[in-house]
Amino acid sequence: MVARLAIAGLIAVAATACEVERITGPTIVPGPTVAAVPTTRPGIWGSRSELSAWVENGVSAGPATVVGEGDAAVIRIELGRVGVRLQSPDFDPPPFDLQTLRVRYRWLDGLPTDQLSIDLHLRPPTLTGALAIPWLFMVPKRSTE
Repeated sequence: MVARLAIAGLIAVAATACEVERITGPTIVPGPTVAAVPTTRPGIWGSRSELSAWVENGVSAGPATVVGEGDAAVIRIELGRVGVRLQSPDFDPPPFDLQTLRVRYRWLDGLPTDQLSIDLHLRPPTLTGALAIPWLFMVPKRSTE
């Protein structure tokens, strides 16, 4: 009987030692940012120097390089290797009404089994726990004809 009371007392002490806190929302840890770069056309990265801000920024990772000169430059991604993560430079000023995004790509020397998938996360400049983050996932298929 004494052992049961001792165990019950120990459980009661342990339960009172636990701190119960009401959860009010998620803790948001801001991700890394990339400094904004001036572009010839607002929100369009088309030249070698503008595209380099996507690849050579210390946050992006994977086998991506900028090839070509001037407005003929492109970001080249080697498929079939490890994944690539490109982070865009910040927008200055931030776009509060962004509704469309266009990505141009071209297959070069690819195999019929090569695949490309794109995950796009749009994070507004003022991110709060109550705000849903829109995202896009697409897997374009290459025609074998």
